[in-house]
Order: sequence, then structure tokens, then C-alpha cells
Amino acid sequence: MRRLADEPFISGLRNIRDAIESKLKDSGIEKQSLGDTARAGARALPSMVIVDVGGNDKVARVTFTRQEIEDCWREVDGFCVRQKIEHVVGELLR
Repeated sequence: MRRLADEPFISGLRNIRDAIESKLKDSGIEKQSLGDTARAGARALPSMVIVDVGGNDKVARVTFTRQEIEDCWREVDGFCVRQKIEHVVGELLR
């Protein structure tokens, strides 16, 4: 069962995943996969989430802290998060 206090985390993670997918598509990577270590049924929110991003027959990994995720609850506008997304997509383009 979701708690109201979990909403910033849930929204932030969804926004980050959407931003990664959009960046992949904008970079010409149509066939893509995303997986993360966040547990939907976990009792406590994780302190960090590892996201495995796949595309171009490669996989790259990026880690976001809980604070970074919660800060993206409205939109992905933090410099550090945007840089991490740029970096992970860049890894797949090499």
C-alpha cells in the first residue's frame, strides 16, 4: 500500500525514467530497456536506486540517491540528475 509520504519518491523515479527514455529516443536509440532496484512492495524507501539502461546492444548503469529522486517529483530539473542522464546515454552511444 502506498503512503502519501512515498509520493515524491514514486513521482520522481517515474520522471527520471521518463527523462532517460526520452533522451534515449532523442539520441536515436529506439530499442531500449530500463530496470531499477526500487522495490514496489518494499516497506521502506531505498536510500539509492540503481538504474540499468539498455540500448544499442549495451547496458550502462547509473545511481540516483533518494534525495535526487525526491527532488524530481515535479520534473527533472536538477543539474546533477540531468548530467547523470546525459552520461548514461552517452555510454550507450560509444
